[in-house]
Amino acid sequence: MTAQPHLLVETHTVRTPQGPECYRRGSTLLGLGIDTTVLLLENGVTAGIDNPDLEEFLTAGGTVRVDGFSLRQRGLTVDDLHPRLAVTGMDWLADYLLTERPAVVWH
Repeated sequence: MTAQPHLLVETHTVRTPQGPECYRRGSTLLGLGIDTTVLLLENGVTAGIDNPDLEEFLTAGGTVRVDGFSLRQRGLTVDDLHPRLAVTGMDWLADYLLTERPAVVWH
């Protein structure tokens, strides 16, 4: 049986102690063989700027999506983000939730 994929939604800025926790949790899930995607929303988009936890998560096989609307609201562009991140919208989220049926953790 294949493990249910996980979606970790991060809304906290990286300047809070909780910010990069999504990557550490995601790396743990990946180590257990669980497909894991992080979606950065609202102030969480700041967690898309390079940091060691992000790099470790990506190297382990994780996927990170960044909400384009939240990015623009904070005056950031795709050029401010780690180059392996994908900018997306709510249409992607709706499709992913309905087709992949992941376990969702919203922070």
